[in-house]
Amino acid sequence: MLNNIFENKFIAMENKLDALNEKLLNITSGITPASVDLGNFDGGIAIGGSKTTIIDYNKNFEVNMFAGNIVKITLDDIEYYRSVTSNTSTTLTISPLPGDSASATIGSGESEIIIYVVNEGIEGNSYSVEVVESPGTNDNLSTSLIDNILTIYLGKTGDVLDNTKNTSVAVINAIDNVSEFFAIGTGSGGILSVTIEPVEFTGGIEVVRVIEGSEYQIMRKNIISDGENSITVDGNVTTFQTAHDNLNANANLQVSNVDVTIDNPVPTTVSGTVNTQLTGSRGSVIAHRTAITTADKVPIITITAADQPATAGSLTAVAHGIGVAPGNSYGSAGVSALVTVTPTADKSIDVTVPQATNAEYYDIFLSTSTTAPLWVARITETQRATGCAVTAVATVGEGGSAGVVNVQVVGTGIASTTAPFVANNAYVPVGVTAISCAGKTKAYIYVKLSLTDIRISPVLNIAPFLQNNDSESTEWFQSEVQTLSILGGAEGQALKQVLVVDVNSARNMVVLVGTITGQDASVNISVELF
Repeated sequence: MLNNIFENKFIAMENKLDALNEKLLNITSGITPASVDLGNFDGGIAIGGSKTTIIDYNKNFEVNMFAGNIVKITLDDIEYYRSVTSNTSTTLTISPLPGDSASATIGSGESEIIIYVVNEGIEGNSYSVEVVESPGTNDNLSTSLIDNILTIYLGKTGDVLDNTKNTSVAVINAIDNVSEFFAIGTGSGGILSVTIEPVEFTGGIEVVRVIEGSEYQIMRKNIISDGENSITVDGNVTTFQTAHDNLNANANLQVSNVDVTIDNPVPTTVSGTVNTQLTGSRGSVIAHRTAITTADKVPIITITAADQPATAGSLTAVAHGIGVAPGNSYGSAGVSALVTVTPTADKSIDVTVPQATNAEYYDIFLSTSTTAPLWVARITETQRATGCAVTAVATVGEGGSAGVVNVQVVGTGIASTTAPFVANNAYVPVGVTAISCAGKTKAYIYVKLSLTDIRISPVLNIAPFLQNNDSESTEWFQSEVQTLSILGGAEGQALKQVLVVDVNSARNMVVLVGTITGQDASVNISVELF
């Protein structure tokens, strides 16, 4: 309900709001259709839907014929205006109806973490979170959920809190293992501290969904009145509620360019023409990443190799080509520059493999081809670090020394020049602060490439990664790589560009840099969700 302190001001405005509301909703109060042309295209009774869809199997729409139009949906005597983002023959996809997850913030600065309740709705407001020391000694970081209190127990070594166990990344992973919650770090990473008091979850809003029997009507993109009281519906539109005493934070109603919310139900003063506008549901611009100068990928490495006459093998005394390709769960980073070694007959070759940051494995290539050696084995990062030996194709055992792989046989697998190793697909989304996409359908990605000069041709591509709504999953999935045409000899290739990516209510998103070249090239990336 409206706060009492706003009641008198609200009553003073109510007649004006009601008059404008009548014009917008039904054109039945004596105003001629020429005054306010709703321009209805189609409508009907939904057989069902969701927060972002209207389904009507009685229709046979042309695909995307209503994209960009406004649809009015009547639910529980409240009329909601939403933008149609796309449509199939029977389903309209719309900007989200009200509904939000409760959240709570712990930590501060570099260690700040926002915890979200997985399920949207007011029930989430009943949770709280506390950060405490674990009760024992030598405890690992852990969590519990009892009586709607999420407790995070900080890890210890002996009786002392251990910072290595209590990083924000470790806390986020621990929270994500509790099915009711997921967490996002807003800082670059830090150490979490004990909370003085439990932190309450707030912001949960009951979800509104299209259900069977819901009436809907599709309108034109823009609606303008007769000018006496200007009514403008432009682009995406959020809720217009006829029950003025129940305005909520999702209403996004403006009177005389002032937002109408719970905290400010109506402007304190209005003079001249009263302009009422249903504003769009695009959020504020998020400064996602700044001054990025390198690709977010596992790097290609430089190796060395030498004859190892002290260790037996089956190699012949001819030149052998050797290469190593680091990789991770997203793909290979590509093969190192090849080296050539002629081993002692019936002996082996030692390959020194430096660590590649964020690599999970290393594919080893060695054969008598000095330009396209064949695959012989894959080793793990642990095997690389401790040292190992390749005793047969795809067989790795003890041997070598720290950072050294002793290869005793030639490879018989695919060549180092084949497709999986030509391009670097070993993306690294871990460590990039994620953006929550809950309730959003599109992301506007603003990209600004900075260069000192143009002595080197600039190249930039970015790769959005999305996280699905499985609250227990920490995996990321690549969306379509966006290659920007920059200063390539045609118009429309500016250093500052905006791209639009479908997110369709994915849980989280990060935008990674796939390739960046140019003189002192660096890129800033901002995101606006819609």
